[in-house]
Amino acid sequence: MGRCILPENQSEVLIELEKARVLVISDPHQGEITLRELLKKDHNIREDLQIKISLAYSLFSQTKTEESLMIYEEVLNKAIEHQFREEIAEAMLGKGTCKIYSSSLDTGISNCIQAIEIFKSLSLFEKEAQANNSLGGLYLAKGEFDNSLECYKKTMALTQNKDTLMYTMALGNSALIYLLRGEMEKTAKFSRLSIKKAKKLNFYRGVCAFQSNIADALRAMGEYTKGFKHLEEGLELAKKLNYVADIASLSVSYANYWIDLGELKKAYQMLNSAFEIYEEFYDSQGHILALQTIATYWLVQGQFQKAKKSLKEALELVNKSGTSESKIEILTLLTEIYEGMDQTDEAYKYLKQADQLSRERNSEIGHAQVLIQRGRICLNKLDFNEAEMSLNEALWHSEKIKHVMLQFTCKMLLAQTFLVSFLQNSTDLQSYNSAISFISEAMDLAKEKKLIPNYINALIIRGLLHSSQDEQEDAEKTLTEAIQLAQTHEMNFKSRDVQEKLLIISAKKSSNSPKSQLNKIVLSYALEELKATTASYIENAISEEDLANTFFVSFKIDENLGPVILEKENVKTNDLAWNKNILLIGSLYSITLGQGLHYHEGLFGPLPFGDKKLRSIIYTLIIDDPSQIQKRTHQQSYVLLCLVFTKNLGPFFYDRQKVKDIFENQTRTLKTIADIDENFLEFLRKKILSEIMADLV
Repeated sequence: MGRCILPENQSEVLIELEKARVLVISDPHQGEITLRELLKKDHNIREDLQIKISLAYSLFSQTKTEESLMIYEEVLNKAIEHQFREEIAEAMLGKGTCKIYSSSLDTGISNCIQAIEIFKSLSLFEKEAQANNSLGGLYLAKGEFDNSLECYKKTMALTQNKDTLMYTMALGNSALIYLLRGEMEKTAKFSRLSIKKAKKLNFYRGVCAFQSNIADALRAMGEYTKGFKHLEEGLELAKKLNYVADIASLSVSYANYWIDLGELKKAYQMLNSAFEIYEEFYDSQGHILALQTIATYWLVQGQFQKAKKSLKEALELVNKSGTSESKIEILTLLTEIYEGMDQTDEAYKYLKQADQLSRERNSEIGHAQVLIQRGRICLNKLDFNEAEMSLNEALWHSEKIKHVMLQFTCKMLLAQTFLVSFLQNSTDLQSYNSAISFISEAMDLAKEKKLIPNYINALIIRGLLHSSQDEQEDAEKTLTEAIQLAQTHEMNFKSRDVQEKLLIISAKKSSNSPKSQLNKIVLSYALEELKATTASYIENAISEEDLANTFFVSFKIDENLGPVILEKENVKTNDLAWNKNILLIGSLYSITLGQGLHYHEGLFGPLPFGDKKLRSIIYTLIIDDPSQIQKRTHQQSYVLLCLVFTKNLGPFFYDRQKVKDIFENQTRTLKTIADIDENFLEFLRKKILSEIMADLV
């Protein structure tokens, strides 16, 4: 049989195609343009199919999934017609990969498995590795982490050269699984390896992505300084090479750091930078993640309407682009927000959508997320049995897929369920013991996985619960451990927060108030901490009534009577029971002044105020007052200024430095205690509220 004569320009076409494939990795949009130009040139049928396969991949990389699928389908039909088995497998692989952002994950898995069988029969090991990498992504989208990791292991085993792009991607994808599952040490290990190999290959887009992954892991471990270094390196590289998608993505990662640290202005600036990019550059997946992050930004300030708007915009983008990977998470967060606003019917509307999608995708993660939100709803309704059943089932799913973060959330919510049940019936010691058991399990899990911020939160709750049962030595020991950990990890904001709680519980020993009342207050602290640890928001949205019910009460220290009300405004204290409650809080806070050298002056809180679901920011200052002669306070005369507000306003005081600056600016002109009258307190209250409202973005 004679030798087939190929077109003279074949080698040129193949060379140009290889260049275009390299370009697709670094710049998918420019790769698309190059490939479309290449299609216009002369080439044979097989070359035409290879160009179209690369074009379809470039479109997929830009999340133009429908257009990509159409081209893969066209290639598949033509390859079947000419019995080109390799191209058949590549088209099947492409179709399967496109299903990663849809509800047809099982179809995508089937496509990839068929492609793997063909590549295996043709001994095309590198392409078999590529197909396993895509199959791993599909299992990941279903939440089947073990299957996904197994695919990435096969990818690395089949890749004969360990310094290739495919091997590096499998390393990075493995790191992502460990990140999502809460295995932060493994995430850091695999990310470092993938960063090293990506740099060697000049795979700079990979370097940027892997830097973001390791930064997220370090943030979860409380290693903020190290995490910032990785973000800085990644962002510097992305800007140098003008990788706008990575600049936006890393900016969002920065924002998550600043939100954690309470630096909301810096967070908003980084998010603004990202959104400016997304206005010009189409990246639906990155844009969706940015919208989810800014929703979190609004939630920590209690701005539910703005958070809802961002999430609904993200949902629209999900539906428009077909990038449904984040859809269940968005739907469950909307459920949580509506439930937090006491709009249960609306909450269930989104929860049903999330449930349906999790069933369509057969997603273990989705099932767990839905059950967690259902458990929250039942808990809010005080339906403890249903809450326990839903959360236990969610815990079972999360343990099945070894999802550490979901396990931690389930255990904390179960602890909250039993603690609320105990508060409803203080003789139900079994519920209290169950709460303690789940808190302890959550602590052990967080400690084992080195999730330091989570571990500190659990320590705080456990310490407060010790104190509520008059186990004072254990309480102080536990909170001291939390303080030391926070200081070691440079979590100054958290260290200060724990120190305040330690001072409050230490003050119990010196207080003459009934221990039962003080223990009830400390127990309410513990429940508030539990809620804050397990929720994406603090409390319900504010109303005009919340603002109207804000008031100031100030205390001075009387040598014989102890704390007494100095001045008050916007509140009546004629009710004897209410007046007694206010004095009880004043007593607890004033005793705290004698605990520790660094907390005689400054800002405390927000802390619970009495048993009326109120909160208080407390500012203490030394001021000239001849009537105060206190040995305990080293002859210093103190005044406590307590701004009291409903718990719904809690998120507005998230930025403590801002509140502290307002207090300092307005009190520095005070000369004697006589200057603190009702008019001054009224002015100060309105000043604080107006500046906080005006400063909200």
